[in-house]
Amino acid sequence: MSLFALCLTLRMVASAEAPPAPSTGFTWLGGRGLSQTRSAEGLGSGVLVLGLRGAANPNETYVKGWTPPKDAMVGSVLGSVAFGANSFIDFSAWSVYYSVSDWDKNPNAAGFGASGAAAKVSLPLDPAFPLRLGFQAGVIAGAAADPIHQGYDSARKISYVDGYTYFENRTGYDFEARFLQTLRMPTPQVLVELHANEGLVATLQDKHGSVAVIDLGLAVSPGSLITLGLEGHLRTIVSDLAPLTDPLWATASIDFHIPRGPDLLLGADISASGTRERTRKTQALDSWRIFGGLTLPLDLGAEAREARNLREQRNQAEKDSLKAKAELNEKKAAELEAKAAALETKAAELAEKARQDSIAAVTTGRRADTLDAQRKAAEKALEEERARSNGLENELLEKGLIALDAVFFQNGKSSLTASSKPYLKLVGSILAKYPKLMIEVGGHTDSRGRAATNMRLSKERASEVRLFLISEFPTLRSSLVDNGYGSSQPRESNSTAEGREQNRRVELRVLNPEILPEIRKK
Repeated sequence: MSLFALCLTLRMVASAEAPPAPSTGFTWLGGRGLSQTRSAEGLGSGVLVLGLRGAANPNETYVKGWTPPKDAMVGSVLGSVAFGANSFIDFSAWSVYYSVSDWDKNPNAAGFGASGAAAKVSLPLDPAFPLRLGFQAGVIAGAAADPIHQGYDSARKISYVDGYTYFENRTGYDFEARFLQTLRMPTPQVLVELHANEGLVATLQDKHGSVAVIDLGLAVSPGSLITLGLEGHLRTIVSDLAPLTDPLWATASIDFHIPRGPDLLLGADISASGTRERTRKTQALDSWRIFGGLTLPLDLGAEAREARNLREQRNQAEKDSLKAKAELNEKKAAELEAKAAALETKAAELAEKARQDSIAAVTTGRRADTLDAQRKAAEKALEEERARSNGLENELLEKGLIALDAVFFQNGKSSLTASSKPYLKLVGSILAKYPKLMIEVGGHTDSRGRAATNMRLSKERASEVRLFLISEFPTLRSSLVDNGYGSSQPRESNSTAEGREQNRRVELRVLNPEILPEIRKK
């Protein structure tokens, strides 16, 4: 009860709120509701689990000089601790204290039994995938002497793998390795988990052979407060397989999940082993064993997970903001394109109207000043369109550089948006007027992302612009080259969203600026 009180104290000190329950087992041995079958799922990053389990069974087989007295109660208390180092790796350790009633003449009637430690690795499968796979390896260190001798034939004096406490009361060292599988089948009302373990335990002791172990478990949680468990277990010597007479038993258990408190597990083991027919009849297991346990999970990694989630939310918010700005820019570009088309149509209409009015003025004698005003309006609309072209042309001839500020790409790709193409046609018509100019199409990105990825993306975008210009103005094929600079030539600081937006650009740069003065004179 002292460990239980310690667990409750740690629970209250760790947090006033109950930590979220791990999606898998609470113990190092197995999943929720299971006592000995092990789960392939991890405990969870930063989850610490303290455990305490007690078990008792009567000794039904008596071999003089080897086993406790007949009907003596064999009891054990196992304390354990487990920790999830991350989402896929767990570490655990355990130790056993035992006692045997009515065995006063034996100095080993009570004391510490075996201890062990293990590491478990779960495969990083998709969380939505129902199957989990894992591997667990560990060592078992025995006590100074066998405290409870079970599994000995008095005539041949050979050792079997008998007794529920076989691995908990040993001498020497054992090394275990187990392959773990878990199949989760959740529904809105019930969570069903199937667990399977296959393993091998090798020993350094000559009188004990290597042991094959198989455990199967079914855990059913009809709600958040209770889990029902049903298990089957087999333990047999590899060199002398006897699955029907070596330890074979079933386990039934019920696990209560106390809100804001520990889990309470109650259960019983029932022997299914047959009788050995050798020099004398023996049983591998006593008929039954009862057990109970407490486990307490403490979520020590909650704060780190919250900080990580907050960072992910901020990053997502920034991505959403950038996406919204890109969509807004694309929308504005489309509006500008529509306005330009409307002005061009209107100008054509005004020019035609002016022509018609001119004819009508001659015929009907309309006033010349009215005709002149309409003509000037048409000319003004046409002049506005030419001004934009002249501005780009002057920038090219004076600076040798044009920043294509109305060219947009799909997010994270090199494909041109539809709104960019009319603008590029206007730029292409200007470049076609100067076939002697050698022009570089340069792509630039901001500093986010990997440098190699940015370099590739800037190169692809520059190439996309060059190919479009050539497709519209084939005479430019020998005048245009493309290059990508990634984030190596920023315009502004990459520490702000506005600066990064300025740095994502495509520029046209004259490679032979020495001929620009001659062109300007013409």
